[in-house]
Amino acid sequence: MRIMLTIAAAALLAQEKDHFPSKKGIEWTYQFEDDKTEQLYTCEGTKTIDDVECIVIKRADKEECLGREYFGLTEEGIVMYGSGFKDEDPELDFENPRLVLKFGAKKGATWEAKDGDIALAFEHGGEEEVEVPAGKYKAVKIICRYKSSLGDSTLTEWYAKGVGLVKSLSVTKMEKEESKVSRVLKKFKAP
Repeated sequence: MRIMLTIAAAALLAQEKDHFPSKKGIEWTYQFEDDKTEQLYTCEGTKTIDDVECIVIKRADKEECLGREYFGLTEEGIVMYGSGFKDEDPELDFENPRLVLKFGAKKGATWEAKDGDIALAFEHGGEEEVEVPAGKYKAVKIICRYKSSLGDSTLTEWYAKGVGLVKSLSVTKMEKEESKVSRVLKKFKAP
């Protein structure tokens, strides 16, 4: 019985990891809906930093590298260790990585994380059909709420199996204004 549970848990973990494909050479092209600009994200593979294996995602516009983001796949879920601007050394936090997608979570599940001094409150929003320029996907919705010096913010992200992030919407409410930034997956290319 215990072996069957372990096999089932391993199968579930493998399926959930598929919401963040990490094969070297994968490319995601995102389009910002407000001004139609594009950014290319490329998985550069893995890099070991301080004995921790990180998945490195390069972010670029048409002309230059804008930075890199460093993620990990843990038993708990997909974590973000931090990021670096352009080609500078990244600021990484291996002690308190930000849990982006919690494995085994169901709709309504919540968890917390920190980004420096900012407390982040995450919620699993269930699965939804999401249509973006790259296609139509069944995606897991993750909602992150936090307060910053700019105001109250909500970041909603949708992750599709086999593709990863397909859509994000950031809403910041300031005193009398509201700022929205939306990006959608325009193209996905796997090697």
